[in-house]
Amino acid sequence: AQVMIALGDKQAAKQHAQAARYASQYGELSDPLWWDVLKAGVTASLYAERGRRYMSEGDYVSAVAEFAPIISDEQKDVKVWFDYGIALLHTGRYKDTVTTLERLLALLHTDEDVQKEKKPDEIAYLKARVYNYLGQTYYATGRADAAILACQKAIEFSESLVRKSHGTEYFEFFANVHANLAMVYENTGQLEQAIQQYQKALE
Repeated sequence: AQVMIALGDKQAAKQHAQAARYASQYGELSDPLWWDVLKAGVTASLYAERGRRYMSEGDYVSAVAEFAPIISDEQKDVKVWFDYGIALLHTGRYKDTVTTLERLLALLHTDEDVQKEKKPDEIAYLKARVYNYLGQTYYATGRADAAILACQKAIEFSESLVRKSHGTEYFEFFANVHANLAMVYENTGQLEQAIQQYQKALE
């Protein structure tokens, strides 16, 4: 539309402007050969891409197998650590999940490269999500006290994001963490605290 205005064709500009108001009807093209190429690749980025594809299909065992070769002390990609931790959680490898997510937290807290690469809000949100998953992992292994502390940490890191945000993503996450914490309180017989957390989730 802007090009047509510059060319002086107001009628065509109007047509393009009207078309722009509607969602695109085009989707991403599916390349039937790309998965074969992807499976043959041996670079870190291709291992990660395969791992995420398996996660999207619900095949977490295969996802873990893809992420494992690129996990090392030199790995600084926080998304790789995060996805690997979630894949481990879904396969029931709780001890490895805790180790992986704690390593990710250490990177988020202290690594200068990560601090430069990510904005403060991005880091805070990722920390909140990590603590939320740690809470789920601790709860699954019967460590209710540790689960409660992790959920409280997740709430702490997400509170400032909720205050600043006008979108729904942070609010939905915030409500889910309160609900997760409420469930832990409920299942450990701390009903008053559970009610308070459910009320906060509803708010």
